[in-house]
Amino acid sequence: LYPEALSSLSEPDIGKIAAADLEAFTEAGEGARRVVDKLPVNFMYLGLIALIYPNARIIHCKRDPRDTALSCYFQNFVHSHAWSCDLGHIGVYYNTYMEMMGHWRKVLPLPILDVNYEDVVQDQEHMSRRMIDFIGLDWDPACLDFHTSDGAVRTASKWQVRQPIYSSSVARWKDYESFLTSFLETLY
Repeated sequence: LYPEALSSLSEPDIGKIAAADLEAFTEAGEGARRVVDKLPVNFMYLGLIALIYPNARIIHCKRDPRDTALSCYFQNFVHSHAWSCDLGHIGVYYNTYMEMMGHWRKVLPLPILDVNYEDVVQDQEHMSRRMIDFIGLDWDPACLDFHTSDGAVRTASKWQVRQPIYSSSVARWKDYESFLTSFLETLY
């Protein structure tokens, strides 16, 4: 069970987990050298990621919490993320996420780059260059044309990956402000 089992993992156990994980990524990503995973639960696994991938680099994309709440609420995560079906529950979940990210920053040896979603939308090239530099890759102008790639996409918002960056999701919460009360009441 995670996270309880972490304390009993041996080096060989960690190696086996990493090998199995890399094999799954290789099969799913058709030989991808880098993997982007943007699930809203990933912050919970940074301790495990640090064990399995001690050279990992974490890009933490932050966004206006109100837009984050709406994005989760409007996505059909019902079965895998039941918390996302209620704005009050999303607020509690958001608080937990913020607390855990604060914890990880204090205890993990992994470098974490905070990137604001709104900054990426406003200045895609600058922020893309910053992220590419952070992960230690050479800049490739094709990064700006990500939407033309034919690589595998396994995300609930896969339709978004196939189009250029757009700004209509920034401050989208304003159209739903009167419905956000239960979310806002739960935030610290």
